[in-house]
Amino acid sequence: MSDGIRLVVCDLDGTLLASDKRVTPHTAAAIRRAREAGVAVTVCSGRIHAMMAGYLRDIGVEGPYIAANGAVVADAGSGRLVWGAPIPGEDAAAVMEKAAADGYDVGALGTMGCYFLRKSVCMERFLAYNRIMEPKGVLGVACKLLAANEPLPEEVYKLLVCEEDDERRQSMMEFIADRPTLNCTSSEPMLLDVSVRGVDKGTGLRRLMELTGLKREQVCAFGDYLNDLPMLREAGFAVAMSNGCAELKAVADMVAPGNDEDGVAQIIERYIV
Repeated sequence: MSDGIRLVVCDLDGTLLASDKRVTPHTAAAIRRAREAGVAVTVCSGRIHAMMAGYLRDIGVEGPYIAANGAVVADAGSGRLVWGAPIPGEDAAAVMEKAAADGYDVGALGTMGCYFLRKSVCMERFLAYNRIMEPKGVLGVACKLLAANEPLPEEVYKLLVCEEDDERRQSMMEFIADRPTLNCTSSEPMLLDVSVRGVDKGTGLRRLMELTGLKREQVCAFGDYLNDLPMLREAGFAVAMSNGCAELKAVADMVAPGNDEDGVAQIIERYIV
């Protein structure tokens, strides 16, 4: 595998990050070794790009990376948005209105900030990132509570719905499926990740390959959950984490040790450098 791989693309949560949401020294060192060997390493995450800056710095990403489940390709060095597929305003508003009416926990993710209907589990995920990054001097995500009937102040690239109840989650999925411009996937068991239909991590990876001039067989991708499926199918060599879902392992070329065992680092060291 090592002879042809020139780009490693990693999901963050459950893959590159340990369960404490940090990059371990072992993983950071393996990524440095890969770069020294001429292999680029970047990330492809369901997170919005503002919620990735600290991790990009931790692993030394200076070029393009993928955010918001493929709806954003941005450049870490310049901070520039290279390509994006925002959710149509009327569709984002419709999901937010249903969430408000039926009591769903939802966040709307834009380039300037993330917007919530109330203090909640969803909002806490973003505040937790800020607490991790604050000691490092990394600017956190701007989190704003919307007033009743307040419109979203900017375009959003992803809507995140947090819902533990299976029936309520299914109801929201059906509502989203009825809107022809929206797509729904999942990055964790209780989460619904909403984006523009036809856009996913595979879309983002194709855009990244176009930017870099690399071919499919030169790309290795790591992931752990359902939203990673399109990315793994697009990559020439697909690696699922042992802590990942069965659907991902079924399409992977290899299963790596888990994210709390530095699985990404182990595969890089054993097969890529």
